[in-house]
Amino acid sequence: MKVKNKRYLFWNKLAITIGLMFFTLLLLFNIVAIFITLNRMSFSEFIKGAEAVVAPSSTIDYVAKPTKTVSVLASSYSSTIDQTDSTPCITANGYNVCSYYEVDGFGETIAANFLPMGTVVKIPELYGDKFLVVRDRMNPRYGYGRIDIWMPTRSEALIFGKRWIDVEIFE
Repeated sequence: MKVKNKRYLFWNKLAITIGLMFFTLLLLFNIVAIFITLNRMSFSEFIKGAEAVVAPSSTIDYVAKPTKTVSVLASSYSSTIDQTDSTPCITANGYNVCSYYEVDGFGETIAANFLPMGTVVKIPELYGDKFLVVRDRMNPRYGYGRIDIWMPTRSEALIFGKRWIDVEIFE
């Protein structure tokens, strides 16, 4: 009788251990899926880890034509805590917009939830031939069809307001 009991306990403990491992893996995959969804990134972006900071637009040289042009509702933001988070100069991919603006005199950063981090865009009606890079994210409630353009001061952001613009996307 004791031998049966020991075997029963062994298989019972093994089943519980396997179940706990399965549950832990399932929980981990759900956490990863939620993180990816909230940060609007692809699985390959998540696997690669933190995005490399893209060089300022003065060094970006594209000879290719844009892959597509979309009409979006554009707004703007500046590096203030009430418009961003507790690190207002640091974008979602770790780029310091304030220090690069001091060097270049041009804030080439946009926030967009529908484009991957690092995507290069051009807004000819506002910036001519200058390139901008997706380095930040907007609040998740803003999905496809919205961008936020970084401005160096709050007053410039307020003057810009909201407007419909055409964005050329280079992928």
